[in-house]
Amino acid sequence: MICNTTEGLKNSDSRFAKEIVSEFGDSISIKNSAKYQLIESNLEAYMENNEKVVLFTFWTNGTLFPYYQELMATFKDVPVLPIWGVGMDSDTVTNNIKTFNSVSGPAILITSDVGQEGLNLYAPYLWNIEIPRTYADYKQRKDRINRADSRSKGITHTWVYRPVAMNTIEERVDDKILRRRSEAESIRGVVDENVDMEDTVDLTPKGFLF
Repeated sequence: MICNTTEGLKNSDSRFAKEIVSEFGDSISIKNSAKYQLIESNLEAYMENNEKVVLFTFWTNGTLFPYYQELMATFKDVPVLPIWGVGMDSDTVTNNIKTFNSVSGPAILITSDVGQEGLNLYAPYLWNIEIPRTYADYKQRKDRINRADSRSKGITHTWVYRPVAMNTIEERVDDKILRRRSEAESIRGVVDENVDMEDTVDLTPKGFLF
């Protein structure tokens, strides 16, 4: 929780969370999250290179909203477009996707898991703010930018990131997903041995501490 969304500590009833809030108070904010700082530093490089990026999270109130507010404050001249489920009308979702895909310069789209299925998003970069809970979720997210017509949009490769904090439950979840992916790739390798594998580079910046 400290790593993913520090502000979530303020709403926790756990003794540990209360001790942290009591000690650090107002300094507890999303911008002080190790994971946010890692993602933001990469976004700065993407924006300078006029690239687009998609961010996925499954915590709307705990992660999406604070990330969205902080990203808007940091990247004032870049479209930062959110998508979430309950409370956002379908026209807004459609317009945000259309804007993201049509803008010629840099753009950031941050979405909850409501965007896992059915969206065509044209961007070379995707960051999973939290580790997807299952391999199916991971693949659904990845497939949002790994589209059959991506090359026609000028996208030759896609990079998918999963930042993982060491010695946490998150690391164990990630290891499980990797095992599931390895099993799925082995099966597909037998069935589709004459078909090119999808053109995706999957990078996991492990090793940072919160």
